[in-house]
Amino acid sequence: MSFAVLQFAPPEKRIGVDVDRAKPASGLNVWVHGLILALLLLAAIPCSAATYTANSCSQSDVQAAINLTSDGDTVIIPACSATNWSSGITISGKGIDITGSGTPNTGAGTFGAGTPTTSLVMTGTAPLFKFTNLTTANSIAKVELLNISTTVVTPTIMPGPVAFVGICTTTPPYCPSVRADNLTFASGEWQASLDGGLVAIDNVFGVVDHCSGSESATGSPTFLVQLNYDAWQGVGTYGDNSFASPDTFGTAQEFYMENNDVAGIRLSEDDVSPGNNIGGGRWVCRFNIVTNMEGDGMCAAHGTAWTGRGRGMRQVESYYNTVSGSSCDGLGNVLSGTGYFLSNTFTGAGCNFMVELDIARFVMSASPWNNCDGTQPWDQYPWSSTTACLDQPGSGAGALYTNQNPPTLNSAPSTTCVVSTWICWPNPVLDPVYEAGEVSPNNAPGIMVPSDGTSTRVLANRDYYAQVSDVAQTSQTSPFNGTTGTGYGTLANRPTTCTTGVGYWATDQGTWNTYNSQKGILYYCSSTNTWSVKYTPYTYPHPLDSGSGAISLSPTSENFGSLNVGTPSSPVTFTLTNGSSTTATAITPSVTGGNTGDFAITNSGAGSCAAAGGSLSASASCTFTVTFTPGAAGARATTLSVSYSGGDGASPQTAPLSGAGISTSTPAPNPRMLLAGQNGAKGLVNAR
Repeated sequence: MSFAVLQFAPPEKRIGVDVDRAKPASGLNVWVHGLILALLLLAAIPCSAATYTANSCSQSDVQAAINLTSDGDTVIIPACSATNWSSGITISGKGIDITGSGTPNTGAGTFGAGTPTTSLVMTGTAPLFKFTNLTTANSIAKVELLNISTTVVTPTIMPGPVAFVGICTTTPPYCPSVRADNLTFASGEWQASLDGGLVAIDNVFGVVDHCSGSESATGSPTFLVQLNYDAWQGVGTYGDNSFASPDTFGTAQEFYMENNDVAGIRLSEDDVSPGNNIGGGRWVCRFNIVTNMEGDGMCAAHGTAWTGRGRGMRQVESYYNTVSGSSCDGLGNVLSGTGYFLSNTFTGAGCNFMVELDIARFVMSASPWNNCDGTQPWDQYPWSSTTACLDQPGSGAGALYTNQNPPTLNSAPSTTCVVSTWICWPNPVLDPVYEAGEVSPNNAPGIMVPSDGTSTRVLANRDYYAQVSDVAQTSQTSPFNGTTGTGYGTLANRPTTCTTGVGYWATDQGTWNTYNSQKGILYYCSSTNTWSVKYTPYTYPHPLDSGSGAISLSPTSENFGSLNVGTPSSPVTFTLTNGSSTTATAITPSVTGGNTGDFAITNSGAGSCAAAGGSLSASASCTFTVTFTPGAAGARATTLSVSYSGGDGASPQTAPLSGAGISTSTPAPNPRMLLAGQNGAKGLVNAR
């Protein structure tokens, strides 16, 4: 760990300490006053990230190492054979990296876990590691490179071996970020013991990548990740605000599962939350290998009214997954909200269908939502066989409900939702499901809509646009002619005419995949014979994958400490590194939100991001500086945002900035400077 060394100048040269000339202080008093000032300064200076290695794999030794950490630090658990843990560890309010030993898999070219040499055994039912109270000011919380097994033989492990709970806000980047990677879950042990997911998240963004596990495909399913956003953007609970907010397809504002290699394990579910409540999940399954797939729902979840007050899944993206099995019913589903299903491939005996769209409330009837049967005030009125049900597939953003159970409209919180008034239908916008390029050996139907009451309400070419064929386009008119459904193939073969709403997945477009040629941009017919971009996937591999070839900003956060109002800090250098394979252009650092006037950016000179016209070639880096000058007393904060075009497609890169202003008639020393004496220097030296 980095510690600043303080030495003190003679009394008459001390800075920021009043000396009463009429009553000279003793040398001891001067020294004590100086020591107090130095300690205060030291407390205000952020130290660099530290790494701690636990003495052993025991829970107590790992806990002891974690107790030493601050936000941004790393704890290494040494290599060990199976070590029993009867209880887990909760880490509250700080983002640290907990990593085992061994060799990880990273980046797009590998699937599943590497070779962890640290092995932990759960003999209890609580998570081995649970992060709570994470905020956007924290560093990325990580759990990595572990073999995890269990001796539990009843379904009592909840929410799972690894869990993350965040606190979202109404300002970017909205939720904290986490990563779980290179975790090997012992084969055949979790189906009987797990009542949740192998990883469980609530109100965090990030990725689960390069994980491995194998369970029986028959019987009760095992889930890789349980995902919820019960308080989307820090508003409400039960997932209500997720359903009251626009979709976030193709952005960092979802949770990602990629480059995992699992057998008999489904990737996603939303029944269990490590936080307050379930509801409002948004996630992406991409570039995973799933073998021994049976039943349905490789990348899917339950809908509203499945388990109680919590809402169902809000949105899902599923693309370029490779799946195999002997008894597949359906590859994915949407029981509430919306989704995009693109270029997934199933091999083996084939599926009965690729995607099921079903209104959950024709299957389950948990209170307060109950069945969709014309007796509930949150369904469309007047009731008929064609009127819409709350949260049915193809639903987008609608009105916000209160946190109550049963709910009321946020716009009329004191008015009870009853059938006689019919004011509680949220009137959501259409947000159709799109599907294309889904391939199976038996040419399975793309989208199936059951006749349980759903088929008269969830309609083709309004609520969903199914693939016309699992064969790619051979010309501008075949097999997709632009009148109904969705086609796929090269952009050159996209039809020249189109009917409003239809889609086309252009598989030779996009720069979001920085690894190989598996591409795609979804176009839709925005008006008759007019094609517009509907959706571009988020950069792949995910930027949190350290071997991903992504653009990165360092440091990822900065606390400037406390300064007198109007006193500038020393400039802090930020470095933008282009780890992608393409040039990034139009690089523009700025500050947004909060106290923007207190944080000044200098972006000029050799090596700066403004040099070379704001372009940054692959493998290159550029810099700029930020100076903090508090404009008022108290906490001051903003978000540093670096936007760019090209590169990894993940613009912008962001970092929280913070500091504090001190109101005093006596100027205090700059806390980013230290009194000199080190290494023979005179005067002031930079603490960094």
